[in-house]
Amino acid sequence: MQNKIMDFLKFRTFMTHQIIKILFWIGTAIALLMIPVWPIFALVSDGFGTAVITFIVAIFSAFFSILVYRVMAEMVIVIFGIHDELKSLNDRARDTHLP
Repeated sequence: MQNKIMDFLKFRTFMTHQIIKILFWIGTAIALLMIPVWPIFALVSDGFGTAVITFIVAIFSAFFSILVYRVMAEMVIVIFGIHDELKSLNDRARDTHLP
């Protein structure tokens, strides 16, 4: 336990994996909550026809934004995964070349 805390304090381990996952689900919830909100504003300001069109556009916008956000989150996780793998390779190389 002490070693994990020291690794965290010295930036040897990253919290990014967990933060990215939490931010993804928060962004997904916001995108899904906006689906009914946009048509309500359109209904109040412009009428029923605009609200229906806005509802359809909101569904596609939410789907597309969740997809794009997921891809961006996975790219960040992959970059940090590459870092973890390179770190482990470096540690193994260092351990095998000790005199």
